[in-house]
Amino acid sequence: MDAERYSAFVKAIDLESVLLDGLEATRDWAAFLRPQELDVQFQVGEGTKWEVREGRLEVTTSLVVQAAAVSEGQEGSEEPPALLIRVSFLLVYVYDGEEELASFVAGEGNREIVDAFVARNVPVNVWPYFREIIASVTMRMGLPPLILLRSSSH
Repeated sequence: MDAERYSAFVKAIDLESVLLDGLEATRDWAAFLRPQELDVQFQVGEGTKWEVREGRLEVTTSLVVQAAAVSEGQEGSEEPPALLIRVSFLLVYVYDGEEELASFVAGEGNREIVDAFVARNVPVNVWPYFREIIASVTMRMGLPPLILLRSSSH
């Protein structure tokens, strides 16, 4: 990838909006009736995709948070997760380069530049929104707010 072209692309693109695209949250009420340890796992960005629409770069990305009850001596339990939250956001970027965004993307090697931008910048841009919604949803479920630490991609 051409570092100079990548740098020029980053300078010409700005985040315009972050929109909630989808939210699913379930809680196994019985799992929280007895005190127990929870194993919390999260997966960021699976299925992240981007497209150019109306001169803007639109990126959809997701986060899945799952918590399973940890029972002594039981591994690989088939019980449903105690907590499952799936959230996706649509990030919209505006581009102010020398050419239209669609023309830029069509240029040789430029899809690689956009892919690199999405992989590097989208996780940083969306992480505060993921943290906020997970904390808010867990509180609305009657649980202490689940505060996610920094993403491993940071």
